[in-house]
Amino acid sequence: MASKLLEAHMIRSFVSPVGALAGVLRYLKDVRPFYYLMGLSGFAFRINIGDRVCPSSPCAFHWDHFLSRALMLLGYDCQTVQSFGTSFLFEQHLERAHALIRQSIDADVPVIAWELDMPEFGVIRGYDDEKSIYLTDTLKSEEGEQTLAYDKLGRQRTESLFVLSCGHRFEVDELVSAKRAIEYAIFHHTQEAALSKAYETGAAAFGKWMGALSRREFDPFGNSYSARVVLESRVAAVKYLEHVAPLFPPADATLITEAAGHFAQVADIFMLFSGVFTFPGEESHLKGEVDLRKGVGWLSRARAEEQKAIESLEKVNIEWRK
Repeated sequence: MASKLLEAHMIRSFVSPVGALAGVLRYLKDVRPFYYLMGLSGFAFRINIGDRVCPSSPCAFHWDHFLSRALMLLGYDCQTVQSFGTSFLFEQHLERAHALIRQSIDADVPVIAWELDMPEFGVIRGYDDEKSIYLTDTLKSEEGEQTLAYDKLGRQRTESLFVLSCGHRFEVDELVSAKRAIEYAIFHHTQEAALSKAYETGAAAFGKWMGALSRREFDPFGNSYSARVVLESRVAAVKYLEHVAPLFPPADATLITEAAGHFAQVADIFMLFSGVFTFPGEESHLKGEVDLRKGVGWLSRARAEEQKAIESLEKVNIEWRK
């Protein structure tokens, strides 16, 4: 019976996809800052809100497409397996996933995976055939060693399967990658389609969130969780844009710095929001009329600042095409 364990650990973050990605890359000796991974991957600029601000909101995106794209911009190829319990090919995909995990761990590469315990991303860092378990690191790992039985992969509450293994690293042009990240920020805010009709992204997400608070039709946990995700994301957006601004010509750098300033305002607003709608959320948040009015007002201000940030970035985008 074979077994193997890699000393890999995800980075604790409300943005679990990037927390898992950062943990894998650090194990691979890629120590680029967390904010850099957030910005270049696009997560720093995202907002996704579902009906009633459900807890699924932050992770409701096209995993395969978005995470593969993030790895490409970071300079890695990758292999992925994604499937859902409703697929008639699910069992075949499950076999491929198990094979990819074994192949990756044997090559000393930890694996990013979905729902190793709760519906979040985590890291598979080993396996033990005698016990028929994967050794994992998740947001719950501080509570003790985490494991997942082989037969539970893809068969948890959401019945969703996703595993990703990083491949070879290749050189990327930092300026070109920064342009792609800024293009994505604009695309997400103005055009990106949500995963389904239950969600809204970008500017429309703020309106959906405001409506849920105004009607008192929101999940307290999802509300506070989403606020922490956006707060962490926009703090990273500020740092990332400040980092890449010097790569650009002076006029463009000024516009990028202006956008960072507006995103900083968004982060400040969500700091206030999170101070009232504290994580992990309380039922009392459904009843406080004053707090709800404050929440709607903060979201309205955040949407306005976000729009200003995108308008600054759009001017940079136009300059590239002259």
